[in-house]
Amino acid sequence: MVCDKPRGHGEKLAILHELYFKRCLNKPSLYRKEEQGHLLIVAVYVDDLLVTGSNIEMIVGYKKDMAAKFDMSNLGKLSYYLGIEVTQREGSIVLSQEKYAEKIIEEAGLKECNAVHIPMDASLKLCKAEEEVSVDEMDYRRNIGCLRYLIHTRLDLACSVGVLSRYMHNPKEYHKAALKQVLRYLKGTLSYGLKFDVGSQEGLIGYSDSSYNVDPDDGKRK
Repeated sequence: MVCDKPRGHGEKLAILHELYFKRCLNKPSLYRKEEQGHLLIVAVYVDDLLVTGSNIEMIVGYKKDMAAKFDMSNLGKLSYYLGIEVTQREGSIVLSQEKYAEKIIEEAGLKECNAVHIPMDASLKLCKAEEEVSVDEMDYRRNIGCLRYLIHTRLDLACSVGVLSRYMHNPKEYHKAALKQVLRYLKGTLSYGLKFDVGSQEGLIGYSDSSYNVDPDDGKRK
């Protein structure tokens, strides 16, 4: 990956179109170009460009084309981007958010807490619990929002954070207790992340729950 920093956001996007890049429908900031079976991908964020591809000659050619139009700075291999740490090794790339996770723990006041081994008990069935005492809604939402961004590299938190996200309106004490367990689990797994190995043929595996009574508030009942 190479990070370039040109000037002129609107002109830059126009040049990408001139160079036959196609804008992704689902990700407006992502552009792709295919040539002779090779793929070149450019991610745009304000005045920064992240460039990667399956052919180094295409990457070099792209950089020359852009440098002819703009004043550019080659920042080298990507190491940090929008809170995501990128470690590039021979044969693999690791994505993590350890510093961001540490910040979440510190802002939640749990820097000295004891870690736990699981983010949520499998037997826990959360509900709206209208009779429970309410907690600070803004604080709860802020923590959930931070965790949702952390999920970019921490898929092990996706299920528990997804469940807790249902109760951002009028959260109760036992929702906060469940949130605290997720944060305590995070404390013990700060270095976790995603690793992508070169040549790996393994695809993503997804699971779903076939239970019709998993949600006591809105789930189907037999």
